[in-house]
Amino acid sequence: MNFMITFLYLAIAIVLVIKGLYNLLNVEKLANQMKQKREKKKDLKEISFDRLKLKAGINSLILLFVGVFIFISLRLDIGVRDIPDLVLQKGPDVSVQAYEDTIRTFLDENQLPGLVVGIVDGSDRYLFTYGYGDYSNYEVVNEKTLFEVGSITKTFTGILLADAVENGIVSIDDTVDMYLDTTKMGNNPVFKNITMKHLTTHTSGLPRLPQSFGFMFNAWLSGMTGGNPYKIVTKEKMYEYMEEAILVNPTGENWVYSNYGVGVLGMCLTEIHQRTYDELLQKTIAKPLGMTNTSVSFHQDKITSYADGFRSYKRLGNIAIGMKNAPWILEEGIVAAGGIRSTGEDMLLFLEALINESLPSITASKEPLFQVDEYRQIGMNWIIDDIEEIDESIIWHNGQTGGFNSYIGFYENKEAGIFVVANSTNSIQRLADDLMLLLINREVQ
Repeated sequence: MNFMITFLYLAIAIVLVIKGLYNLLNVEKLANQMKQKREKKKDLKEISFDRLKLKAGINSLILLFVGVFIFISLRLDIGVRDIPDLVLQKGPDVSVQAYEDTIRTFLDENQLPGLVVGIVDGSDRYLFTYGYGDYSNYEVVNEKTLFEVGSITKTFTGILLADAVENGIVSIDDTVDMYLDTTKMGNNPVFKNITMKHLTTHTSGLPRLPQSFGFMFNAWLSGMTGGNPYKIVTKEKMYEYMEEAILVNPTGENWVYSNYGVGVLGMCLTEIHQRTYDELLQKTIAKPLGMTNTSVSFHQDKITSYADGFRSYKRLGNIAIGMKNAPWILEEGIVAAGGIRSTGEDMLLFLEALINESLPSITASKEPLFQVDEYRQIGMNWIIDDIEEIDESIIWHNGQTGGFNSYIGFYENKEAGIFVVANSTNSIQRLADDLMLLLINREVQ
């Protein structure tokens, strides 16, 4: 959210609260004013003075309630904090300056509460951290701070699908109705033709999000109050959405990004394996790669390790002002589309595994399955862009939740890639692009 809009909302909230309180303390005066207005209009309907006082009191309470509601929904965090510095947590001091300069330049021009950057450059591994994670306790970001990675979760889901295909458990051309209870989705015929391939390449024809009024209203309310729009999307609720599902495009023809579709894919995978999404994640990816702090679960015992997410953030010298967002804890119906939390330390392991193809399923997940246009293809939730100028392809995905922004990307034929995650919805895409360009330029040199 734009910071000027934050100030506007705050100003409106303050005005409403002050006006509501003032009116409550002057109910009799307001009732008299209402009486005089009625007399001027020659309103013949007789209303007692007591009723006018009651009406004035109710109106005052409504103003007060709306003002307090707006103020609470802002989730403001205001405090005095030292200006943070960029810290190299891991990596050789030699040749690090170019990366530091690129990150610092971005931070000088873009205010963020916290940031983690991981880089693989040939045999070198770098991990940078910046800012504050747990703002309430003044905890600085380190290699073990937990961030929401948002839609980067989809790349994990793609690897889970690739693993199931590699092991002969599922075929990429199997349809949804082979694995999910069709009676629970009202025998909706659209799912008889949608395959695993369609879901993982965003060509199912399903809309970006469920179009149910209940979901859309909750999403709107969450956007207004910094809440979690997906908290209601259990498996049971997703079945209800699937019963009402209407395609926005013919299946298999167009690439239309769909959280909805990847949520359904995750449900299929958990039904096939009879495990939760987190159990699949741990068994197939996290444990084999040594990613000990990557999960979709929200552990209270690690609460101080979680970074606070911000919808809006501004520094005025040592004064930091931000609008927090509630954690996005996703239920089984949609968790496969964006529910993972991870650390800089773990994401560097993941990036390295992607580049080195440490698991057979990683290799399979990166294979193109759908051609979007001359320069873009889609793998199992991976976006593959051909960059003509450098005769290379970048395999990537980004993500965003209510309070976080993320990116992971690497070159197809070079041992080079990055990930970036910030605990703010301020875009980090330019930093990602600059770092990827720096990597390829260093390779050329």
